[in-house]
Parts: sequence; structure tokens; C-alpha cells
Amino acid sequence: MAQAHQTRYSFSEKWKKSAGYQIVGTKGIDSDTLNWIVRRNGFDSLESMQEYLEHFASVLDAGCGNGRILTLLSELVADDIELYGLDFAVAEIARNNLGHRVHALYDADLTEKQSLSQVTPVDFNYCQEVLHHTSNPQLAFNNLVVLLLPNGEIAIYVYKKKAPIREFTDDFVRNQIEGLDSSGAMVHARQFAELGRVLSQLKEEIDIPAVSSLEIPAGR
Repeated sequence: MAQAHQTRYSFSEKWKKSAGYQIVGTKGIDSDTLNWIVRRNGFDSLESMQEYLEHFASVLDAGCGNGRILTLLSELVADDIELYGLDFAVAEIARNNLGHRVHALYDADLTEKQSLSQVTPVDFNYCQEVLHHTSNPQLAFNNLVVLLLPNGEIAIYVYKKKAPIREFTDDFVRNQIEGLDSSGAMVHARQFAELGRVLSQLKEEIDIPAVSSLEIPAGR
């Protein structure tokens, strides 16, 4: 329960501070991010993804956040295709952003069947960057299946297993900041962001030897 509370709080704070982030569809999403969204779903172009979505009469974005992907989907599907969204932290933000375009935006938790009983089953269930944040990913997936109409499909994206150094670093940082309030934790987050920015500006390539004990493959 503590994990679920923390997840709800973290994403609520994130989207409250970025309620309008990328909320204007393809015009608001940079090309790298847009291409990543397309490729992670197995398509080679936005047009091929659009053509695929035409097969469905209803689409649900399960874990829609502020509604930025729903905005994108609303551009790709015909007006008569029903769009739905659900989120357990910020459904109201998505509702304010997209209430005119979607059929319903539900305040629901993928791990709680009772809250999902209000959700309309759909032909296409789009759930990306969500399941690994739930307290019980298997249960959340099983509940997604229940929200499908016969012969419906699910599109899921989850983070791959992290390398040992990343796992260690994540755990270490969590221990450092777990007692801080959000503003104190953001001080540390900004330091990481600045480090990443500086490293990205190096534009250097190096040859890495394999380090099997840390699951690091050789490569450039």
C-alpha cells in the first residue's frame, strides 16, 4: 500500500506541474519522441500506425497521465472511433485537457477490480510505461484483459530489466532521498539532469570491453 501511495503521489505531482506537456498532438511532441512511440509499437512510420488503428472501433489508454498520448491517438483515428482513458492519479487533468474529444476518462486503478467495473471494455487497450509502476503488474495485466472485447488486442510497453549498476544506483539514490520532501528530492534530481546534459554534450564514442559480472556487453 505504501508503494501505491508513493506512486500515486509522484505521478500526481508530475502531471500537476506539467498539465499541458505535449498536449497538442504531433505538433507538440518532438520528432525523436514521436519516432520512439511509433517504433516501440512495432511500426516503421506514423502512417502505418494510423492504418493499423483503423481496425478498431474503440481504444482505451490505460494509464493516460495528462492525456498526451490520447491527444496523439485522437489525431490518428477517425472521429467515430470511441476513445477512453483511465488514470489512478490525474484523471481530472486528462479530463480537462481532452473532455471534448474522448467518450470517458475514468479515475481507476488497474489493480482494483471494483474501480475498473465502471470502465467500458474496448477493442484496443493501449497501456504503455504503466504496468511496471503498479504494485502488482500481473494482476494489473489480468485486469487489462478483462477490459477487452472479444478478439480485442493489447499494446503494452514496459521497461526492460536494468543492468546491475543501474539497479544499485537506483536503490542507493532512493535511500538517500526517501526521507526528503519533494522539493528536497528535486535538488538531487536536478543534479542528475545536469550531469546527463553535460555528458550528452560530449558527443564522444568509446569502445567498451565486455564485463560479464555486470552484464555489460562489449560494444561501441
